[in-house]
Amino acid sequence: MRGRRVAVIGTGASAVQLVPEIAGVAGELTVLQRSAPYVMPKPDRLYSPALVRRYRRIPLLPWLVRQSMWLVLEAFTLAFWKWPGMTRTLESRHAARLAATVTDPRTRAALTPDYRAGCKRILISATYHACFNRDDVAVVTAPITAIDATGVRTAEGHHEVDVILCATGFRTDTFVSSLSVTRPRRHLTARTVARRSAGVPGDLGAAVPQFLSRVRPQHQPRLRLGAVHDRNPGHPHPHGRRPGDRTTRSPQGE
Repeated sequence: MRGRRVAVIGTGASAVQLVPEIAGVAGELTVLQRSAPYVMPKPDRLYSPALVRRYRRIPLLPWLVRQSMWLVLEAFTLAFWKWPGMTRTLESRHAARLAATVTDPRTRAALTPDYRAGCKRILISATYHACFNRDDVAVVTAPITAIDATGVRTAEGHHEVDVILCATGFRTDTFVSSLSVTRPRRHLTARTVARRSAGVPGDLGAAVPQFLSRVRPQHQPRLRLGAVHDRNPGHPHPHGRRPGDRTTRSPQGE
């Protein structure tokens, strides 16, 4: 891709890893964005020899550091189900970092989310926003209308490119397609349930109808799962629901 005109479609978890690597290598880079993500800084740093020695001398210390990180992240989950007002802290931090990183006001406005933090997966990158200060990197927010032999057409014009990278997400319910659960007098696969219900509906993100569960036995039998597409943050709900709503169904992918 060196020297070529490259378009990246999508601004999810894949894109924030791709874009910083391609910027400066491609001749031109165009990021086609549906909605701006919240991108928080990634606190990467090298472990100094002194810190490594300290960890070896005091085995409890790395465990305490890990626990403190866990507690901070767990505390933020309260914002998504109990106290949605807490998300304003994330939003203000994101706005401040964006203002300090992106110099062009129009680009900064395009990279500013128009929904509450938590409605879409919060991403982590220390280098994504800085890429848009380059003259050879641009963000396009107009909807894509077509892709042809020479590039990408949007509602505002045509962008000629040599390479198109689709960072457009993934199906978040196919992980259950290989499950086959048998119960007395009836055999029902997870694929069948998903087909009947147009996906894998979740009970507070934890269960699937038609399967046995040891939790809440007084209700319809359910299968406990670690994730279902209802609860995988995808995109702001079209009906405007906010973090903390009791049920939120998100379209699949990024």
